[in-house]
Amino acid sequence: MTAHTATIHTADAGLLRFALRLDAAITAANGIAYLALFWLLDGWLGVPGGFLAAVGAFLIAFAAFVGRLASQAAPHRGAVIAVIAANVLWALDSAL
Repeated sequence: MTAHTATIHTADAGLLRFALRLDAAITAANGIAYLALFWLLDGWLGVPGGFLAAVGAFLIAFAAFVGRLASQAAPHRGAVIAVIAANVLWALDSAL
């Protein structure tokens, strides 16, 4: 009997790992921008600066998680699905 794990095979992970690395880099850049410029974005986005700073900190933590996931030879399928779901929710919330 063989055990099936919920990971993505290494041969299939090349493009996925690239996409995760790109996602981590863009998310980290957004987080840094929110933290560095929350005082400027406060009036422009109409969201309190403290909230923007907290979102920036969250984005940096999320980027670290995604970057760690991208560094794995065979990323865990559940974690990848969670990242995709979080990105979809972020995009939908941003559009509203």
